[in-house]
Amino acid sequence: MKKLLLLIPVLMSLASVPSLAESPCPIHLHNSRYDVCYSCKRKTPLSVTYEIRREDVEGKRKRPAFSFRPDYRLPAKCRSYPKDYAGTGYDRGHLAPAGIFGGWKERKETFLMSNVAPQKPSVNRGVWAKIERFARIMAVRYGKVEVTTGVCFDGERSFIRHGVEIPDRWYKIIRIPNRKEPVVFVVPNRKGEKENIKFFLCTYDILFNICANNE
Repeated sequence: MKKLLLLIPVLMSLASVPSLAESPCPIHLHNSRYDVCYSCKRKTPLSVTYEIRREDVEGKRKRPAFSFRPDYRLPAKCRSYPKDYAGTGYDRGHLAPAGIFGGWKERKETFLMSNVAPQKPSVNRGVWAKIERFARIMAVRYGKVEVTTGVCFDGERSFIRHGVEIPDRWYKIIRIPNRKEPVVFVVPNRKGEKENIKFFLCTYDILFNICANNE
């Protein structure tokens, strides 16, 4: 934790930026504590926005025992299913993590497949878990933070089953109260990435250019 807190002065020097969520959204889905911008073309979310509150993340919490399920608010042609990921070498990566919400209903909603995209296990359980932990630490320190989590696609397309597209990168934008500058991370979605989160700091301008192919 001390190493993460020492990064704060560096993180706060990043340029002030708007949210990628301000770009046109193909399909918008509203949930109790998070909103989804979803792509029927990709069969994944493009981004989600949510707030992490101190009272929801303080103390120890057990991982919720929910099952992933399709989001039937989406047209059939746009949906992904839990079995699409089986044996593919990719985790069902949450964009809005379950552990940041206090209520049973709120946590259950994070297991909708509209909140999931293919993520390499080494990323999901390595540097990405550390970035999510950093966001929780900031919420405890400042009372709350606003977060946008999303995925980016390059020109070449690759898929798991049922036409679910594999993102090339994952990003997270963390906005801290009374701070003009957000904290921005971008992580390539590939095996063997370094696990020190400072290597994945980014500016919004670079992130915006990386995600130019998103739709």
